[in-house]
Amino acid sequence: MEYSAGLTSKLFWLQESRKTAGYILDGYNKEDIRRIAWEDSFRDETENDK
Repeated sequence: MEYSAGLTSKLFWLQESRKTAGYILDGYNKEDIRRIAWEDSFRDETENDK
């Protein structure tokens, strides 16, 4: 099997979509989800700097 960047991006998209759907089912609104995504992204970046 050959490496495919396109396939990798689709797997990432699927994971993020499932996470977002879970937040929606839990009653979060669009602004809450954006805030959570921003905080998670920021946290990932600061952890990578260590």
